[in-house]
Amino acid sequence: MLIMKKILSVVGITGGTFFLLVAAICVEEWFSDPAYAADMEISGLIMCIVLGIFGVILIVLGIQTLRLQKLYREYKEIAEASQDGFIPDMAAILSQPEDKVRRNLEKLCKKKYFNDAYVDNKAKLFVRKNQMNQKIGNPSFTKTVKRTDAELVTVKCKGCGGINKIQRGAVGECEYCGSPISGE
Repeated sequence: MLIMKKILSVVGITGGTFFLLVAAICVEEWFSDPAYAADMEISGLIMCIVLGIFGVILIVLGIQTLRLQKLYREYKEIAEASQDGFIPDMAAILSQPEDKVRRNLEKLCKKKYFNDAYVDNKAKLFVRKNQMNQKIGNPSFTKTVKRTDAELVTVKCKGCGGINKIQRGAVGECEYCGSPISGE
């Protein structure tokens, strides 16, 4: 799906540029060449303007789609690293305001970049269908708990920079390199 959207956005930008260019040439000819203007009449000028507006719309939609794809790639990585989907933790990782992260996640869900996902504003969670139980700590001594049993925090490993989830106040190991981490 992502590849198809990228193709459509590139086609939209390219096609929109073409339509805008044709419209600009047509309008320029209409104003500079009286014979051309007489042959084309006012309806031709209106058609050129409509073609130009259509071109601008295609360019804007193409650029918006490319921006959404970039946003999705950025948020997908954070959403996968965030086992509990706690939006304040995701916002801290992204160094962005919490409400901006929430709005972006809602937009990505609405545009179907995240299938089977939604934002729970009351609990401040980004919930994906496959996130019913959560894992806490290092896989070597991981236990499965329900979301309400423990408060998870996001910790960036000082050894390798990996993003880990660990219970607040707990001590564990980085799941990527084994360095000690703590959920302070």
